[in-house]
Amino acid sequence: MINIKVVTFPDHATYSVNVIDVNDNLIQHPIEYNGWYKLRIYNATAKVEISDIQINGCSIEHVIYTGFAIDASGDYLQPCTAIWNS
Repeated sequence: MINIKVVTFPDHATYSVNVIDVNDNLIQHPIEYNGWYKLRIYNATAKVEISDIQINGCSIEHVIYTGFAIDASGDYLQPCTAIWNS
């Protein structure tokens, strides 16, 4: 099983994570998938800073700034680890 932990500030932020393949298809059983994938993190907290993402206990800190956020209008914000609702 793949264990994904998102380390946030504040540490009680509410989020969910989907594992997506490179063609934007949801991977239903990540343990059976062999290849590149993206993490899609949905945030339900008004302001959150993502300080780390860990996959099976290993930090991806060195590539954390390769991500982006999409606001409610569908605009891309690059690169970022902070999500603020206005």
